[in-house]
Amino acid sequence: MPKTGQFWIRFWGVRGSIPVPGLATSEYGGNTACAEVQIGQTKIIIDSGSGIRQLGFTLLTQLPMKATLLHSHYHWDHIQGFPFFTPAYIPGNQFLLVGPPTPQGMEIQDILSGQMRSPYFPVTMDIMAAALTYRTVKPGDFFTIDKDIQVHVRQLNHSEITVGYRIVYKNHILAYVSDTEHFSDKLDNNVLELAQNADIMIYDAMYTDEEYHNPKSPKKGWGHSTWTEGVKLAKAAGVKRLAFFHHEPTHTDTFMRDLEQAVQKIYAHAFVAREGMTLILK
Repeated sequence: MPKTGQFWIRFWGVRGSIPVPGLATSEYGGNTACAEVQIGQTKIIIDSGSGIRQLGFTLLTQLPMKATLLHSHYHWDHIQGFPFFTPAYIPGNQFLLVGPPTPQGMEIQDILSGQMRSPYFPVTMDIMAAALTYRTVKPGDFFTIDKDIQVHVRQLNHSEITVGYRIVYKNHILAYVSDTEHFSDKLDNNVLELAQNADIMIYDAMYTDEEYHNPKSPKKGWGHSTWTEGVKLAKAAGVKRLAFFHHEPTHTDTFMRDLEQAVQKIYAHAFVAREGMTLILK
């Protein structure tokens, strides 16, 4: 287990699009996007896909608790676990919910409460007894958590408004870059800013090059990237470790093992994120 005072991250959901639990995905995991970050006594949760449900159960031993939940955007795979996040129903807990607005002017409170209205869910968000506060962030914003943790927000190349986060504490940097699609003719300057000299960059590598360019079922324009593009960005930004994330739901454990071997032959500092994996920033 990480020691008190360390900066670490643990993955609770690494899939994209839809949860895919089952025998074929048990090794890498089938839950959608959710990562837990601990910096000293400060807890940050990034995205509330289905993985946040299991995270919530582990946090029941730490009550009362306080955390900041950063959301990249509001596609189902990044918010669908929030109604099942047990600590949000318990009095005494405190959560700051952070995320970008939509082009239509909806803010994070509208989105999260909206998915808990009829006919989608049996109870409304009002039943959550924890203290919930909200913060809308826009690309280019900068804010702090508990005074000494810096968070930088940048626009990603995905549908509507999707943001990536750069979390800085002292001399440690974590970049969260999911979901995004690379550009064909240049590296994305926003991603480079997020990832510059990062200890770890978590990057959307949903497709292989073959899948992305498949003439029978091309994925260009779908808002996601490939691991080869992630390597280009990591090298250009001086990233120390590169974690591939947001795995395609049809990619089985066998596929992921083969992919990881192929990745590490080309770039030894890269790896495929697995559910339950913990990384310590040193």
